[in-house]
Amino acid sequence: MVILQEKIKEAIEWLKEQNEKVDGFTIAFSGGKDSTVAYDIAKRANIKINNEKFALSGVDPPELIKFIRDNYPEVIFV
Repeated sequence: MVILQEKIKEAIEWLKEQNEKVDGFTIAFSGGKDSTVAYDIAKRANIKINNEKFALSGVDPPELIKFIRDNYPEVIFV
């Protein structure tokens, strides 16, 4: 668990460094485990996020859409 916490801290610090170079980030969000963790790390880093986007594919399960709308209402569906 210590290694995981170190990796999270390292990712947060890296994002903070990048934040100084750009005028905010756009987060591509799929609702899956990887993007959920990446989004959580971005929030923990307290970086400027311009918007969070989910690209509808037309074959997305209704449960996924509900999960995103219920838990991540700030995510924009495109």
